[in-house]
Amino acid sequence: MRGYKLLDEGYINEYGHVYEFGKKYHLNGRLRWNYNGFHFCTHIEDTLRYRNRETGTFVIVEVLASGDIVDGSNIENDYYGYETGYASSEIEIIREVPREEMINMVINSGIVNRVNRLIVSIPLTEEEINLILERYPIGYVRQYIEYYQYGDKEAFYKM
Repeated sequence: MRGYKLLDEGYINEYGHVYEFGKKYHLNGRLRWNYNGFHFCTHIEDTLRYRNRETGTFVIVEVLASGDIVDGSNIENDYYGYETGYASSEIEIIREVPREEMINMVINSGIVNRVNRLIVSIPLTEEEINLILERYPIGYVRQYIEYYQYGDKEAFYKM
């Protein structure tokens, strides 16, 4: 199963493990969502909720998960059921996904909720904001940008 994983710069996870491209990793112990396993998402923007907000630096990698796989999106969480999170017993890092590709992937999905999750998750450049507004000129997307990117606390009251 293909997906995406967010890592700190240097391809380091939150526990200090450094990943290498092309190497297959195997789980020690029992696979269990949110406790033990190689976690990843099928929608690239869902990885952003795991970024280190203190440093702001991250990389997103494409992964190939195999072995046993647990679907975490069916489990009660604070992401209101639309997170595409999984955990697997085996994982291989395929490549780093450039930021521009990640942004375009979400914009071109055609799914407004995915675009809004992107807007909420990371600071966007003016160029990225303009790309989004070209594709989604009406609706809540503009309010999400005004509120989350520009800090306009009245954005959702201006409808």
